[in-house]
Amino acid sequence: MAQTKYTYSIANDTANGVLAADALKSEYEASSIITALDYISSLGDVLDIYTKDALSTGDKTTLDGVVSNHTGTSLGGDPTPVYIPDDKPISQSGVLESKSLRARLIGIFNETATLNQTTDHDWLIPNVQYNGVSKQSYMNGIELLVKDATLGDKITFQVIDKDNVLGYGANFVLDEFGKDWYVLPDKHESIILYKAKLIVGVYIRLKYTSTASSGNVPKFICNLYRHLDQDVDI
Repeated sequence: MAQTKYTYSIANDTANGVLAADALKSEYEASSIITALDYISSLGDVLDIYTKDALSTGDKTTLDGVVSNHTGTSLGGDPTPVYIPDDKPISQSGVLESKSLRARLIGIFNETATLNQTTDHDWLIPNVQYNGVSKQSYMNGIELLVKDATLGDKITFQVIDKDNVLGYGANFVLDEFGKDWYVLPDKHESIILYKAKLIVGVYIRLKYTSTASSGNVPKFICNLYRHLDQDVDI
């Protein structure tokens, strides 16, 4: 099985030019499409629907109809974009501008990929305390180190709510950064810069796509540049 992406225009391909990801997910699952949905993401006008495997010709036609008939009305009553605005819940406005931050750097991945496949690797964002009190935490980047990569290997980082902590639905993609970032085999260290508030109970996901069918299996580790707000309790 190979994950497959189908891209649409929200403005031109949906009924009202509006996306409600929770409703679209439900509409997909209620359709006759056999292949399971992986996740839905959007950026601006671009709607990407990822399936667990490639759709048959008939199922692709059905998916086109699902998107065409999508009205943009969420199950909660209001249109809800996949990528949450910066003020909630993934806030990048004013992140790390506090003068009372305390570093809490941490290693989050020490994993092995699978040759010629895309694999998901998840790290649960935990509650963090300082002096016995829960504190809001932030990130401003991830350090990635890879061994035995092949030219063409790539990664994508996501923030994903696997357990419906925020009420948008299980496996809801809150944000995506480092999209299809190519791993250079002759440079084993990369820094992916990304400022954001860390939400307890959701996950940072690394999707590693290996392009080699034989040879050494890629291995990678990641360090998270994490900081705590010493003054603001969660």
